[in-house]
Amino acid sequence: MLGNIYYGSVAKGANASITEGLAEIANKVDNVSGAVDNMTNAFNASITQGRQRVEVLGATVKSVAFTAGSASANYVFTSTCTRATITATTADILVKIGAGAQTVTSTQGVNYGAVIPAGQSKDFAFPPGSQIAYMRRGVTDAAIDITELN
Repeated sequence: MLGNIYYGSVAKGANASITEGLAEIANKVDNVSGAVDNMTNAFNASITQGRQRVEVLGATVKSVAFTAGSASANYVFTSTCTRATITATTADILVKIGAGAQTVTSTQGVNYGAVIPAGQSKDFAFPPGSQIAYMRRGVTDAAIDITELN
């Protein structure tokens, strides 16, 4: 009889320890789950507020602003510039980047440029010493911002 009580007490004690251990594990899982939920909510909130992770493309060398009219205009990047962010702030623009003086046209063909819609930016990578041609896409002159990066 003592043996049964002894074994029964150990079993009850072991069951209690296991139960307490499982409760502790469940509590830790809840804490981790809560932390993941908090991070997910923070990430989702940052996206809805327009903040997203940003990849730094390079240090800003120079920023310039021009008006893109009905005729192609050319801009020479700084000699060491290899990347640029081009923004069309008020109307759609066409751009073409390459070695030497560039020309862009509004009709499909060899000199038809990349379209940047109003209010949007595009990042470009190119060899040092490149130039950009730009012009408006429609009938309204457009503001163009160029940020040179190294």
